[in-house]
Amino acid sequence: MRRISTVTSLVIVFSMFLLACAEETVKVSKKQTTETYETLESALKSGKLVLCLFHNSKACGCVLRSCKAALTVGDSTAKTLPGNVIYFKVDVAQSREIAKIYKIFNAPTIVIFDKNGKEVSRLQSWQIKKETIEAKLGELANKVKATQHDK
Repeated sequence: MRRISTVTSLVIVFSMFLLACAEETVKVSKKQTTETYETLESALKSGKLVLCLFHNSKACGCVLRSCKAALTVGDSTAKTLPGNVIYFKVDVAQSREIAKIYKIFNAPTIVIFDKNGKEVSRLQSWQIKKETIEAKLGELANKVKATQHDK
């Protein structure tokens, strides 16, 4: 009898875990359906700043933990981005050609592109923190304001 209750408890705990994962997947899916840019190229041609997170979805040891952490930071930062900044994610495991084009040698990497689609900043895995991203975007916004003021 005790053995059955242990197995039943394990099944219940595992079921609750699966439900929690399913709820998280739904949240992510809802966020993804609001995306209006299907490719990085279309986002870069939008005339807005682009914050692009290059990550790896495949299990690769310690790097996977870095990618998960970077995705969490990127997604939470994306919620507070101003309207003139696009948050875009590229899975380098599925898009190796894009990673080669933008010279992504380590994942995760965040690349910030200006409104002309030109790279202006790059953050490696150990630099990816919400404060660092916001500081880089603020620095870039100040440069744009200074350029506009000089004209």
